[in-house]
Amino acid sequence: QEPRLRIERYIEWQNSLLEPAELSANRFVEIPGLHQTGIYPRRLLVDVLGGYRDLPSWPIDMDTWMRLGEVGARVGKIPDRLYGWRQHVLQ
Repeated sequence: QEPRLRIERYIEWQNSLLEPAELSANRFVEIPGLHQTGIYPRRLLVDVLGGYRDLPSWPIDMDTWMRLGEVGARVGKIPDRLYGWRQHVLQ
């Protein structure tokens, strides 16, 4: 499949996941929401998760999504487009 079509399919998948249960279940497939676009309460990140972990062999955003699910955090998304995705042709 052409790279452009793959990224479009990935974005469609990302945008289709809105509800907390969908996001939690799909964290085992891939990061179901772009972490950098999220707004998370400080209490959740610091007090509940103990902050971000800098693990040399594991991405911080994936680790955070997995731990959010483990503690039962209800993370949802709004359907409005607030973030633009740009990808270089060689990526």
